[in-house]
Amino acid sequence: DHGALPHADGLPDGAVSVSPSAPTTTDDLYASAEGADLDSDTVVFEISWSVSGVARPEYTGLWTVPAAATQSGDIWTATFTPTDGESSGLAATASVTIDNAKPTVDRVVLYPFDPLAGDNLAATAYDVFDADGEAVNLTFDWYRDGSLVQTETLGEPAAYFVDGIAKAELWQVVVTPDDGITQGEPVASDVVLVGNSAPSIAGASLSPDPGYEASTLQCEPVDEADADGDALEFDAEWEV
Repeated sequence: DHGALPHADGLPDGAVSVSPSAPTTTDDLYASAEGADLDSDTVVFEISWSVSGVARPEYTGLWTVPAAATQSGDIWTATFTPTDGESSGLAATASVTIDNAKPTVDRVVLYPFDPLAGDNLAATAYDVFDADGEAVNLTFDWYRDGSLVQTETLGEPAAYFVDGIAKAELWQVVVTPDDGITQGEPVASDVVLVGNSAPSIAGASLSPDPGYEASTLQCEPVDEADADGDALEFDAEWEV
């Protein structure tokens, strides 16, 4: 007669547990247990694991399961069997369900860094990642002066705004990743200010041609343009 058996059944809540309570595929699993023995012997727990009802003997004796071993939807159950060195008592279990990990984007960059009126804008999301290996779609939200002007969802990390931009506008892009199950955290680019574009002319015309001593010569710009729509003034230099 070895006296009373150590037992795990009927222990108060929290005596055996697996944490975190709501893990994702990026979390290690940690088992813990506390027990008592009526003979005051030291209680030691033997631990084994199963996944969705299937025994995983390769993890027997381990109190930590690495995140790399888990998959979204798995139900990991730890079975704790108490022993006082002479007898084993009734086992208790604790289970957690592995949730889908959120996809992530490290940073978003808006190009060009110093845009001018009339430029096209390009946004690139860098280091798009999903721990579950699922395909990630990206939603690009384009903001002009704080107002949303364009939204598009793509399966690639680059998007473009080609509808024209104007001087003094402030532009920013916010990218939100989605793996079809869970949305990740939105990531914003830096705000860029649209600068002043230099005006241009294709050339100049001089009239009349031919001119005479009594002629007043007139110089006019040809095909003048300004992407900002500013009023243009011209300086002329004459050579004889």
